[in-house]
Amino acid sequence: MITMIPTNYESIIFDPQGQEGGPRTINGLAEGLLSPNFPHIVGGDGKTQPVDVANIVEHFHGVGEEAECVYTGMPQEGVNILDGNPQNFLITNLEPVTQEWMQNLPFLPKTSITKVISFSDADFEVEIFGAPLFRAEAVLADLEIPGVPAELGLAHDEAVLLWIWNQLTKVQLLKGLRSLTRRNKQTGVSVSLTNKDVLEFTFKLLHQDFTQQENNNGI
Repeated sequence: MITMIPTNYESIIFDPQGQEGGPRTINGLAEGLLSPNFPHIVGGDGKTQPVDVANIVEHFHGVGEEAECVYTGMPQEGVNILDGNPQNFLITNLEPVTQEWMQNLPFLPKTSITKVISFSDADFEVEIFGAPLFRAEAVLADLEIPGVPAELGLAHDEAVLLWIWNQLTKVQLLKGLRSLTRRNKQTGVSVSLTNKDVLEFTFKLLHQDFTQQENNNGI
């Protein structure tokens, strides 16, 4: 299926790292990976290949000495899936770790932590789930909600929230983001985006073929 998208909405569909002349990716994976038109959708046995979370982590965290455990700073030796769901391949759910950290990780229940960041017109509530509280608290203490560039012209609240989500998880590499809520101070209306919503949207995007628009617009 060839899907047409408004040019200004590319910022919420493709990863920020791929919007400056490099290959376009979606959550660190090749665009159209799961579409019928992608040439490498199946392996030599003719079966569909699973999404490799190691490739996703490599895209955002680098390889070799670049890839460091988020807890120890030592070279990465594996991937920790924060919420325990192996089907959740969003980069916010995947963190590079050492084997020593994984072996010494205390066996504790997963918990969530939230923080409200206030602006003149709205409050943003950020919820992190699955990360040890000491790390989540430290990360939230320094977290900044980025402003959406006016020139993007994102007319819908869903698009605005997704742009912010992408900046937090793909640029600031915020781990464990489970929900992002914006409350309009004037109207009192709240709009929320969850990792389940983003995962479903991402999965659908990876099934799309955007090449027709690319050919027509020269992008």
